[in-house]
Amino acid sequence: MKKAKSTPETEPAAPVKPVKAVKAVRPKAAPSAVNKPAKTGAAAPPEVTAEAIAARAYALFLERGGVPGYELEDWLQAERELAAPAPRTAGRKKAAATA
Repeated sequence: MKKAKSTPETEPAAPVKPVKAVKAVRPKAAPSAVNKPAKTGAAAPPEVTAEAIAARAYALFLERGGVPGYELEDWLQAERELAAPAPRTAGRKKAAATA
């Protein structure tokens, strides 16, 4: 009598050993000036959101009389305006001059 060939379906499953979980360790990077913002004493500008850009772009659209076709230009102009640092005012000098 011949022995039947063994197939993956007929072979008994080998016992499965549990696998030990390995914790991934990321090496610490050396501190560098590239990763740290420069200390200038001035507060960081607030982050410009898409909602703020959209509101300013819409204001530019209305200032132009609502003429369509300049959506991209309005959006880019709004980004430039909102990303630019606010101009310094001479409030202290005026107050000192009037006192």
